[in-house]
Amino acid sequence: MKKKQANEANEANEANEANEANEANEANEASKQASKQASKRSKRSKQANEANEANEASKQANEANKESSRTNKMIL
Repeated sequence: MKKKQANEANEANEANEANEANEANEANEASKQASKQASKRSKRSKQANEANEANEASKQANEANKESSRTNKMIL
């Protein structure tokens, strides 16, 4: 009887360890997915920042061109 109880206890322990390992794997997978999503958001944010900077540079160049055009009209 004690052997049977010991076997059952061992099986229960093994099952618990397997469940804990599965839960850890699931948590790791969820963490990986969250990290990938954060990386994608970071890349999109970086691209948006670069586009904003390019737009700002374009605005400044347009403004400089307008000013140059005004100056040229005054000269002519």
